[in-house]
Amino acid sequence: MKFKISILTLLIITFSINTYAYKQLKGLIDAPQKFKNIPSFNIFHLGTQTSSDEDGFFSLPYKADNENFSVLISRNFDTDKDQKNTVKGLKIDTKKPYKFFVDSTDVEGKRYWKLKHLYSDEIPQNTLIIRMNPKLVKNLEFWNLNLPINLIKGPHIVLNTTISEQELKKASDKSILYSLNQKPFHEEVKTTKKFFKDKKKKVSISN
Repeated sequence: MKFKISILTLLIITFSINTYAYKQLKGLIDAPQKFKNIPSFNIFHLGTQTSSDEDGFFSLPYKADNENFSVLISRNFDTDKDQKNTVKGLKIDTKKPYKFFVDSTDVEGKRYWKLKHLYSDEIPQNTLIIRMNPKLVKNLEFWNLNLPINLIKGPHIVLNTTISEQELKKASDKSILYSLNQKPFHEEVKTTKKFFKDKKKKVSISN
């Protein structure tokens, strides 16, 4: 985990490389340390999509007006269309497994991700969606780092330590497969690897 934190810290000196006028949301899918590489998972937010890299990091342009976003972890979501086949938003089958987190504050003023229930099939607009089996996720945490004003701290998604490498790879394959039907509705954001002098540390940024 110390290595991952040092990688994220390097974003402070690379934020100017971003070619978007928007802010950048940076997040991490954190698998057990026994895994050498983390298989890719698809992430969606406000009409864009990307994939996490082999270190678990992901990056998206953040187009919302405020930084108060929610996080949905689910394998099952789809576009919500009206009778004229116009996309109104995104929906989820709440009868199937999911985890929905909102940014909350406890009595001591400390921020935490609160697990909540969705009372309708409609996914709130400013929601970051991780296409993943929610059973793999132990909890969400906040980054304990100071970042430039145009970098938004995405969720630190902590996976269960009991999962096997085979289970995680299978979940990754399903994440990619189940995301194919969203390609027409979400612009794909590719990432570029930027290497520093020691050639060993890298970060991923949106193109």
